[in-house]
Amino acid sequence: MNVLTLKGALRQGQVVIGTWVFEFNTPGIARLLASTGVDFVVYDMEHSGFGIESIRNLVGPSHSLNLAALVRPPAAQYHLIAPVLDVGASGIIAPMVETSEDAARVVQSCRYFPEGRRGAAFSIAHDDFRPGDVESKRKASNEAVLCGVLIETAKGVENVEEILSVPGIDLVWVGHLDLSLTMGIAGHFEHPRFLVAIDASVTGVTCGYSNARCPKGSTQSVSVYRAAKPKTPRAGSRASPESPTWLTLRAGDLARVK
Repeated sequence: MNVLTLKGALRQGQVVIGTWVFEFNTPGIARLLASTGVDFVVYDMEHSGFGIESIRNLVGPSHSLNLAALVRPPAAQYHLIAPVLDVGASGIIAPMVETSEDAARVVQSCRYFPEGRRGAAFSIAHDDFRPGDVESKRKASNEAVLCGVLIETAKGVENVEEILSVPGIDLVWVGHLDLSLTMGIAGHFEHPRFLVAIDASVTGVTCGYSNARCPKGSTQSVSVYRAAKPKTPRAGSRASPESPTWLTLRAGDLARVK
């Protein structure tokens, strides 16, 4: 599915299936993934060694296959986010977001003025080199881009309410491994303190809740990687169709979210 369909499906609580790519830097990987029926792919730049040229070669075929292509940049900085969008990524999932200031910087980097400060360039890779009205393209791009953040530190969990208050965040992904490291319980995903942190994170969201599954691994690990089920928002909450969708997934695993 394309990114607009993906965003709509997530907001409606539908099942979406995706995977992360850390290796196999070949244009053929998009076709192989599309043949499995996945809805989206996340190409990783933080831990894979992929550079901007690699991402350009990976996201191009993904678009032609109607496969939403997201990218995790090495850091939540403008100079690392804007280029991957310009070469055609459907959206980004920025790592190590810990404060509302971090989240605001990510949103600003993803969208054109007035919603953001992304530098404008049209009739290039991200809009398929097509001509057209600049304002129409600006508006379409701002609506289509998926702006995601990773909550993966104890500080991020502490500030989750402030992060969620930033307009323009479409997706929140919980990074379990780094979260456990920053809590001093590396890899102990069943530790009571870790589960409390996960529950506290998910409680910060007032709508768009998602269950999360990690089919790779034991049934025990599947039960650990979870979020709260949909519930009625609290009185006075920020609930709206635009609220961020939560995915609590283990990076690299095929993820079934519902």
